Amino acid sequence: MRRAGNRIRVTAQLIDAEDGAHLWSERYDRGLTDVFEVQDEIAAAIAGALQVKLAPKSAAEMYKPSLPAYEAYLKGQHHYYNPTPASLSQAKEYYEQAISLDPKFAMPYAALAAQRVGLAMAGLRPPREAMPQAEAWAQKALEIDPYLQDAHAVLGMKAFLFAYDWSEAERRFSLALAREPVSVFTCARYTTYKLVLGRAGEAEGLVRRAVEADPLSAISRWYLARILSATGRDQEAEREYRQIVELDENFFLGWSGLGELHLARGETSEAIRCFEKAYSLMPLEKRMVGALAGLLARAGDTKRAEELLTKLGPPETYGVPVARAIFHLYQGRTEESVDWWEKVIDQRDPNAIIWPRYGAGEALRASPRWPALAKRMNLPESAW
Repeated sequence: MRRAGNRIRVTAQLIDAEDGAHLWSERYDRGLTDVFEVQDEIAAAIAGALQVKLAPKSAAEMYKPSLPAYEAYLKGQHHYYNPTPASLSQAKEYYEQAISLDPKFAMPYAALAAQRVGLAMAGLRPPREAMPQAEAWAQKALEIDPYLQDAHAVLGMKAFLFAYDWSEAERRFSLALAREPVSVFTCARYTTYKLVLGRAGEAEGLVRRAVEADPLSAISRWYLARILSATGRDQEAEREYRQIVELDENFFLGWSGLGELHLARGETSEAIRCFEKAYSLMPLEKRMVGALAGLLARAGDTKRAEELLTKLGPPETYGVPVARAIFHLYQGRTEESVDWWEKVIDQRDPNAIIWPRYGAGEALRASPRWPALAKRMNLPESAW
């Protein structure tokens, strides 16, 4: 698709993937005011070329927002998937703008709910404040569109990360996955749910579809790398992480993922290099501070490690316990990490349930004290 002012040109082609044969093509030149009609026209043309019948749409699916609202929403999505504090704040502004332009457009409400969860996960907003706000926005979205998958996915996240209600989480994700296509957001949150249950392989097919649909999506590839690592395929995971940082060298999660793999192989200097990069991109991310400080202390640079820890603030500050826990974990001091992990659970930090499934976090689950922690989070025994 190309855009020039208020005109767009869409060129659609249908290629046989097996032999590269050109089956069908069409060009559409339209004004931006017709963008939704163009989408329907192209979809119908492709369906006709494939001789398939489109499933009837529900009334909610038929709703077409105003073009300015839709564009504001897309800009918000762009910033949301670049999860820095500034981008998350910018995403919120665009979502609110989309709602003000078209209050009947359900997706920005669900996106605002997701943004609140993102703030809690990044250590930027206490969950006891962020999660009720997320629930309120998600419910507002469902009042407009009861089938909106992203809204159900947010409520699923709130259920297992905050309320430790695993049956409600399962119910919400079942509702979220009931309609196709599955959005990137729903795919990502469902993957997190399966990861913490120790059933990452069950989400692999869904994530691979997301990657195939958008091969340039760093966040989709990051979730695929997580699944590969969780299922013991570290070499494949490393290839994905390296492709992620080639696609976007500023995607800090790609660098931290590489760092975890180097740490698992005992390559401390390479792990430090990767976490230095992640920290430079996200200096306010307390998890990155804890990880880098732990690795520096492990390598003998205790002075800089202490300097980093000092920046975290008082121990009772939200996000500090998980940073301190990771600090000890990355030095192999599991018992000290468990002491802090109890405080992580007290804060209802989403990382309490997520981090033990990632990289060095596996050591937590090997601790004799893990069953007691798991019970506090109501984690099913099959996932211990």
